[in-house]
Amino acid sequence: MGCALFPLPVMPLPGERLHLHIFEPRYQELFNRLEAMEVEEFGIPFIEQGKPQGTGGLMRLLYVEKRWPDGCRDVVVECSGLFEVEPELPFTPLEGTTYPAGQIAVRKGWREWPVPEDLEAPAVAPREGAWMAWVRKLPLGPEQRAFFVQERSARRRNALVLEAIRLHELVQAQERQRTGPWFPN
Repeated sequence: MGCALFPLPVMPLPGERLHLHIFEPRYQELFNRLEAMEVEEFGIPFIEQGKPQGTGGLMRLLYVEKRWPDGCRDVVVECSGLFEVEPELPFTPLEGTTYPAGQIAVRKGWREWPVPEDLEAPAVAPREGAWMAWVRKLPLGPEQRAFFVQERSARRRNALVLEAIRLHELVQAQERQRTGPWFPN
């Protein structure tokens, strides 16, 4: 499927909102088309060191927060799904546009990804998925999020989540000791 793309070094997850400042003319064109409802959604492929890493978030424009006379604007977008993109293929503008586009494959089934057995499923909106709600809580970098999302095995994906949770809890415990009234030995 051909999709308008806005490559960024972030890995949005379904249900997550991002604030973006749109200043480049090619992306102003994309957001003009989103506002006019000529384009329904766009993709944010996760890039690292200027190269796509094979996955990304499908995004929808929620609203424009502020608009400047030169066409710049601050917008709020929400991730509505996941996709895969071939990392080696270039992003080229669609005919008659200046913003990049590329062929993506929508990733299906992420709403049903099981939560690890050791964790209680959080109460979430159906559009988010319980697994995504857990991962969004963790202080993970975009490269870790992309790695988790790209994992095909539910068992391995959940083992990675549990390890990340344990590491986060350990760091929090160490931080409490470090900043507490006692000197940790």
